[in-house]
Amino acid sequence: AYRTERFSAVPEYDYSGDEGLLEWEEGVESHVIQLRILASAKGKAMREFFVVLEQAEGVEFDKNGDGGEDAAILPVVVMPSSEGSNGVAAAARAPGLLQRCFNQDALTLAMVDWYRQSIAALYCNGSAEDQRNASISDWVNHLACLPWKIIFLPVP
Repeated sequence: AYRTERFSAVPEYDYSGDEGLLEWEEGVESHVIQLRILASAKGKAMREFFVVLEQAEGVEFDKNGDGGEDAAILPVVVMPSSEGSNGVAAAARAPGLLQRCFNQDALTLAMVDWYRQSIAALYCNGSAEDQRNASISDWVNHLACLPWKIIFLPVP
């Protein structure tokens, strides 16, 4: 089996996360895994993610390599496009500089996660559906903790 795992590249922003099963026929020594790398803005910094091979039957992994005896971890590096980089004014390169300093996709993903967690904190038991099935003790606990949830809501 294989799966992708994020590192500095963000799934669904830099690449399409994927997982699947690889079947090896006898005598075959290599296999192709097709991964989709998504288009990115100019000036974006190098990003990296991993392909993890695991749960293999009849295969031995290098115990000294990444993943040990149970898995193999393969790094995938997504290089930035150098297209149009010659003769660009410093002001036009500034957004690219910021993208090199801050992983904007990771910040966007973190903000989306924070928003979802904030909404869940306001519902009793975390969602509108679970709130409909909440017991009296769930409501007492929720109302007792609600002021603290609201106070700490701005903290991502």
